[in-house]
Amino acid sequence: MTDEPLQSAMLAAAQEIAVTKPASELIWYPDIVPRLTSNYLVHGVISRGSLAVVVGHSGSGKTFTAIDLALSVASGRPWRGRAVKKGVVLYFAAEAGASIAKRVEAWRRHHQVFEADFAIRILPLDLLNRSTPQRLLDLCEQVARERGAIQLIVIDTVSRSMPGGEENSAETMTLYISVCDRIRAETGAAILLVHHKGKDGTKGLRGHSSLRAAVDTEIDITADDHCKVAKITKQRDEESGAEFAFALRQLEVGIDDEGRAVMSCIVVDPAEPEKVDPEKRLTGRQKETLAAVREFIAKWGSDRHKGSTPGKPAVLFEKAVDAIAPLMTGIATVSRQREAARRTIRALAQHNLLILGKTRIWLP
Repeated sequence: MTDEPLQSAMLAAAQEIAVTKPASELIWYPDIVPRLTSNYLVHGVISRGSLAVVVGHSGSGKTFTAIDLALSVASGRPWRGRAVKKGVVLYFAAEAGASIAKRVEAWRRHHQVFEADFAIRILPLDLLNRSTPQRLLDLCEQVARERGAIQLIVIDTVSRSMPGGEENSAETMTLYISVCDRIRAETGAAILLVHHKGKDGTKGLRGHSSLRAAVDTEIDITADDHCKVAKITKQRDEESGAEFAFALRQLEVGIDDEGRAVMSCIVVDPAEPEKVDPEKRLTGRQKETLAAVREFIAKWGSDRHKGSTPGKPAVLFEKAVDAIAPLMTGIATVSRQREAARRTIRALAQHNLLILGKTRIWLP
């Protein structure tokens, strides 16, 4: 065994104390000064440079909660009424895999947030492998040079980031914690672990008790048929006990290659009114027009111009009118058909199903 865990613990402790005479590893009584500046990522929930864990049974919403927290930090958006310090976030999706992209898209569409310092890594992860910590630190150094200091690293989940490791082993879990401590110490980032509960949910984190002893913050997810709750059951330096009720609400994130809606979920306050799908309010002609416009944009749209959302193919408004006018059946003249097409496209824009620029239209 090396003294790496001890070194990591000492480095973490040094971050919490202002040292006026750093001549040695010892800080004598007259020189011990508490940190008085704010030190939170999410106020009262996650502190900078801390080790936190979201724990829950499968299907409880723990990953959705972690994503909600992570994207709030990455965008600077308040989380459940709590102030947030914006910063770069890396999300290691060792378990969620490709489905993480759908969950991120659902969050983006629901909150209408299109800029965030957030990146995901959808690859296997083994923190117990000797070469992994340095490779992750090299990656973090590269990100810091390009995007700024990393503030939060999410590891989803503990079990999938220690393949073959024994969660109930004190030695294995101590090694896992020491790796997290090293990453925190060298990057300054907080780490948020996503972990499963054991069979007896009342006992909290699955595996050896050293993990719960090591974390600064524990967020426990409980769920039944009526309500889900994220409760802070441990805070090393803050008050614990805060509860955040939430619900998982389905949201369409796109259409697949067979024309079927692709769905995911987002975390919402149960009291938040559900948004009505604007397509359900459309008339038959409007639905037909919307389908035709989508097909026209997919075939002829281009993003090589200014004035529309970056990366979104757009078409000239009048070209779309040309394509849609023949659908305006029952109208006597071509000029009136074109005017009806213009009105229908503008109505779809009012429903936020199309975006209407000065001369072009594109999809949200």
